[in-house]
Amino acid sequence: MLFNLRSMLWVLALISCTRVASSQETARPDSSAKGPKVCVADPANSSMQPIFTDRLKEHLVRHLQEGKVNAYNAYSATVLATQLEISVANKTVMQREKCDYMLLLEVVKTEAPEEGRLAIDFALFKKHQLPKAVLQNKVLGAGTDDPTAAALAAIDNVAAQILRYLPKK
Repeated sequence: MLFNLRSMLWVLALISCTRVASSQETARPDSSAKGPKVCVADPANSSMQPIFTDRLKEHLVRHLQEGKVNAYNAYSATVLATQLEISVANKTVMQREKCDYMLLLEVVKTEAPEEGRLAIDFALFKKHQLPKAVLQNKVLGAGTDDPTAAALAAIDNVAAQILRYLPKK
């Protein structure tokens, strides 16, 4: 019995290490991408819906990197407020990680008549133009029963807008 418990603990520790390593792998910027570095903060969720915000962030970073943007999964968070504003902590991360841009996101409930419809508010801040956002918008999510799927569909639209805005190298 003791042997089985030790084996089980060892397996759990191994799985945990694998998960940490894979999540850190997505945090690294794409070395093939050139141009300004875009740090993506953890999305806030004020929608009152169960949403895997980590999946949203990873999906967005991957989408931007595939579009040849130097996107970075930053250890930073979007602060819940009446509007998206860059915080002191976000500014510190921008300086520490040498980010040219910081992207903040918030999952919100829409005021649409459809029950449970979600949207993504986003704001892109440029290092030398703080505290004003250089790009800000709201993107509606798809009408679906799965809140994470609805938010992921909206994230694709956010990525497309960011890709159109950023200078091409």
